[in-house]
Amino acid sequence: MNRSNVYKEILRILKADGIVIIIDWKKEETSFGPPIHIRMSKEDYLDVFKDFKLVKEFVPGPYHYGLLLQRI
Repeated sequence: MNRSNVYKEILRILKADGIVIIIDWKKEETSFGPPIHIRMSKEDYLDVFKDFKLVKEFVPGPYHYGLLLQRI
């Protein structure tokens, strides 16, 4: 997966004030789930989503985190 291409596609299809919801694995070791080296932290997402503001953080479960981002 090319993160840059995914981000460009999100920008292309999302309205000017559109919302992106991200739910991902916490970047910590667990006995299941994807390897830690491919997991992204909240800070990783905020570095990638430079044209967005963080509206809300939430916890969908014990192994995941959620971000609500709005395009600015």
